[in-house]
Amino acid sequence: MVSGKTPLCRLNCLIVLLCFLGGCPGLDLTNPNKPYKGPYTTGFNELSEKNPLLAQELGKLPEINDGLSDKEKIALEKIVKLYKYNPKSFNTAFNLMFRVGVPEVRRYCSPLQALYWMAEDGKHEEMDAIIDNYNLTDLLIWSWYFVKYDNENYYNLR
Repeated sequence: MVSGKTPLCRLNCLIVLLCFLGGCPGLDLTNPNKPYKGPYTTGFNELSEKNPLLAQELGKLPEINDGLSDKEKIALEKIVKLYKYNPKSFNTAFNLMFRVGVPEVRRYCSPLQALYWMAEDGKHEEMDAIIDNYNLTDLLIWSWYFVKYDNENYYNLR
């Protein structure tokens, strides 16, 4: 004896299976963010002439991609200043950052975002050290290391 509910059950199973497969992140192909069109700071425009790939990748960062606030302009200028101070070391470090993941597919360069966060947080000496002797692990540790300064005292927020 065949139940009249069998085709309905199969249809429900098919719908559930399609919903499950449609929600799998592996099936959703990502595309790189489009770089922010500007306007940028004067220093950034100079950087863009010297290292267009770096400028393009900075423009893809979510913090910059939606437009520049005053705080973001300051952080961007800190990166430009760091680049101007030692372009050879910066290019070496950036090339290693750029190779993380699949540049043609990823939305943006996350190690570069970590360096940007350090610039936003005012971690100048740490940024210098990272660029001079690049190591992804050190970059991630310093970009996620939260320290709150209160006058001359500091305390760890982790």
